Amino acid sequence: MDVVVRANENGFREVTCMCEALLELAKEEVEKKMKEEIEGKVREEVEGTVREEIEGKVREEVEEKVREEVEGKVREEVEGKV
Repeated sequence: MDVVVRANENGFREVTCMCEALLELAKEEVEKKMKEEIEGKVREEVEGTVREEIEGKVREEVEEKVREEVEGKVREEVEGKV
């Protein structure tokens, strides 16, 4: 590889400049794409966390309601037999 690069040194310099020019042209698009991807990942993470918290709270509330109803029915049954 070293021999190829040295034999075509000017060509590789032109390619390097061309690569830099392409990078400069694509910079805005690359930054926009990166920003969109990061925002998407953050959004997914936040939505997942919020969903988990909501599900946990709903589960707790449902369990409490069920517990209250069961205790009330058991209390009625016990009081009715006494």
